[in-house]
Amino acid sequence: SLIKNELLTIENYWNRKINNKEITSYKILFNDKIIGFFSFGKSRKESIAAYEIFTFYILQEFQKQGIGTYVFKHLLEDKTDIYVEVFSENKNACLFYEKINGKKHSFFYDMFESKKMKTQIYIWEN
Repeated sequence: SLIKNELLTIENYWNRKINNKEITSYKILFNDKIIGFFSFGKSRKESIAAYEIFTFYILQEFQKQGIGTYVFKHLLEDKTDIYVEVFSENKNACLFYEKINGKKHSFFYDMFESKKMKTQIYIWEN
């Protein structure tokens, strides 16, 4: 299905991008169905923050229901020095990170499926 392919494309992109073995990953379940995934770990850019969110994705039909906020707050409640990279084009994700108090830090350009994409960095500090 399109949704499964979308999840695999995103997951494969991050699996290729991240060589860090110190990653904690979670599948987000609802009625025994995977509706998203979340992973974080030791930062690849320690000058920005100690921890990094590598993937955070919830299927569109489950977005805007408080699930992401709940997951974020519960999995990272003891982590305050953390950042995430998100494509600026992904307006929903940017709005979400801003809603949960992510502060814009900086941006850079990255290649995704042979397309140059602006990537925004959001941080949560002590």
